[in-house]
Amino acid sequence: MRLLKEVSEVESVLRERKASLTTVSQLQSFLQNEKRQGQKTYSLDQKRELLQEISGRSYFGFLQMLR
Repeated sequence: MRLLKEVSEVESVLRERKASLTTVSQLQSFLQNEKRQGQKTYSLDQKRELLQEISGRSYFGFLQMLR
């Protein structure tokens, strides 16, 4: 998982079950799609903030957050 290599906090979020693997995977996909489409590139701090925002949310809550 690329996000795990970039943001070290991902491991602790997954271990503490603050977010599911599915949700973190979807966050990674979202970040990659944004970069590919040239819409926005997120800094490391912004990725950390997004990770904190998804912590404790369900998968569907995460999807609503992205809209």
